[in-house]
Amino acid sequence: MVLYRSRIIRVLYYQIAGLLLALQGSGEKSKERMTEYMLPLAKEGEHCCDYRVNIHRCGLDEMPHVEGENRLLAGSMWKIAENMPKTIYRGVIGMEEEVAAILQLTDTGAEVFVLVLDEELQDLRDYSCLSFALEDFALRKKRMVVHASCVAVNGKAVVFVAPSGTGKSTHTGLWTKHISEAVCINDDTPVLRLDRPEAVYACGSPWSGKTMLNTNQEFPLAAVVLLRRGEENKLTPVSGIDAYARILGETRKLPFKDSMENAATLAAELMERVPIYDFTCDVSEAAVREAIKVLGEDLTLSDE
Repeated sequence: MVLYRSRIIRVLYYQIAGLLLALQGSGEKSKERMTEYMLPLAKEGEHCCDYRVNIHRCGLDEMPHVEGENRLLAGSMWKIAENMPKTIYRGVIGMEEEVAAILQLTDTGAEVFVLVLDEELQDLRDYSCLSFALEDFALRKKRMVVHASCVAVNGKAVVFVAPSGTGKSTHTGLWTKHISEAVCINDDTPVLRLDRPEAVYACGSPWSGKTMLNTNQEFPLAAVVLLRRGEENKLTPVSGIDAYARILGETRKLPFKDSMENAATLAAELMERVPIYDFTCDVSEAAVREAIKVLGEDLTLSDE
């Protein structure tokens, strides 16, 4: 524990996809969302963590100086810092010249700086920064955080991969509605573990998009399903560069050389170890039954 801004801040430990994270300084809202992944409180030094994240809550004059590119991270307001190694940051909405949050990554952890103008207000910037940090660190530990929705049935998992708005959550919802055994593992960013030789495992994480549907469990991965919208329900095995590009495109990674290279390597390994399917489908129970017809044997399910 350390004394920080006249408060005692305890180091909290979390286990996500087999990675032990030490987190210091997170806000109450973030703690609430991560409760299921928290380990019991322990004495300082009792846990041997894989990755340490320190969150610093700063006033305007305490935020580190950053200089950035005009380049934004895809789909976000985050920019890449030019004057700090492996660092991203974002501005205050409506006051872009002021920095709202900074994430600096290292080999063993991350430093997060969050601008606080009112101590009574709590937001989720530290929670968002931690998700970026985990995505980067996971790639170095043979794990992929994938933009996908993941469901488990009879002890095995299926991951539905597609860009936003395609219907991943809707399709997972159909499985949990029509298959009594189905459980949603994560509705937006499951973690795929490739660090064990016997199987690839799909794991829950505290980050699951707007629905907040996630559970701290892991299951052997039976299939990766690449979703497309269509009127005909048809699921077929695929391979090759198009499937690889779609998987790599939905793998969470930061625009740094090592992150990109690690993501590319793991996407190729995933395709070698797990069956990949293309699924053109509509939003109906018939789509679920068509998927079960193909995947049912591996999931011990019947389409009857």
